[in-house]
Amino acid sequence: ALALALLAALSSARSPAARPGLEVAAGLAAGVAVLAKSSLIAAAPFALLPLLDPFDRRRSLRALARAATGAAGPLVLWAAFEMARFGHLFGGYPDDRFTHPWLDGLWRLLVGANRGLLLFWPALLLFAWAGRQWRGTWPGSWLRSWLGTPGARAWIGAGLVTALQLATAAGYWGWHGMEGWGPRLALSGVPLLAPFAATAF
Repeated sequence: ALALALLAALSSARSPAARPGLEVAAGLAAGVAVLAKSSLIAAAPFALLPLLDPFDRRRSLRALARAATGAAGPLVLWAAFEMARFGHLFGGYPDDRFTHPWLDGLWRLLVGANRGLLLFWPALLLFAWAGRQWRGTWPGSWLRSWLGTPGARAWIGAGLVTALQLATAAGYWGWHGMEGWGPRLALSGVPLLAPFAATAF
């Protein structure tokens, strides 16, 4: 769902004309991601980052409004499930707590020998390397050059989605994802990062 949200947002942003259907689809996919996993409510909106064109405010606002329309249905359904199951939003199970030392969890999720994302998916380095292609796209500040193209905004969005998943999981008491190997609680970011890693060179 996160990958589809990013793809639809990027496809719409790259089009010279507005693509309302893609914008609604991007929001719908982001909403479905939250419906699938409540902790993605902080990360999923960043999959829509390509829709924010710093040089066309009107188009950005319209695109975000359409994306919000698409996300509304899944988010209402998510809220209804939360209320029915826990009695309030973000209820969770009684024993679910964010009690693990955050820096320890982050370190282990990034480079740990049995859970590290970098160990299980070394292409994370290629994703980071892929960002250099937008350097100098626009004159002026580095911020303008990074935000100047839909591709750069998609790269930033993919990185932020994954970073927020890691940040959320790092302090969770079950940061390790229980049984199995690898950073299970942050794996849904990999499909967003992978296309950039594949084209890094």
